[in-house]
Amino acid sequence: MCFINSTPLIAIIDTGATHSFISSCCVEHLGLVVTPLSRGIVIDTPANDSVTTSLVCVKCLVNFGCVDFELDLVCLSWKQMDVIFGMDWMLTFGVNINCLTKSVTFSKLVEDVSGKFLTAEQQIIT
Repeated sequence: MCFINSTPLIAIIDTGATHSFISSCCVEHLGLVVTPLSRGIVIDTPANDSVTTSLVCVKCLVNFGCVDFELDLVCLSWKQMDVIFGMDWMLTFGVNINCLTKSVTFSKLVEDVSGKFLTAEQQIIT
């Protein structure tokens, strides 16, 4: 679970996702600001489908556990969950997942991370 605008959301951590995503339903419900990309981006899904989107929530304020951070969330139309945390999130914040203790830790201070977000020039996500 994570929080955006103090609203609890269903979230998963996906080590196979290159970027982080938010459902367009959540974007609308939370009234988040979206930024159009210069071109649509193509996302390959595990079901061997491709989805195209051209919207991103830039530097969206997210709370995960006791940690607040800003993250670019690519907007997708789906209803199964609200947020997917991908490898961009894990690498940027030095996230370590310990399956034995069922814990997530951040090895980088959130305040030390800047300028490592998706840009409007991003075109293809694989």
